[in-house]
Amino acid sequence: MGASAACPKCSSEDVERRFSPISEPRVPVGLHGKAAKESNARRKEREARRQEGFREDRKRRGQS
Repeated sequence: MGASAACPKCSSEDVERRFSPISEPRVPVGLHGKAAKESNARRKEREARRQEGFREDRKRRGQS
């Protein structure tokens, strides 16, 4: 633990560990920031219209 391995090419003990990504960087899924807020606002408006349609339908069915 904590020991470094020798260089496989030149057998030098003076090595520096380097990291590289194994795969492509991840692309975030979904909306973020302003786009997410706008989407949520549209969804709330759509749901309110839908609920209002249900209320109107119930009133109409109750009167007939």
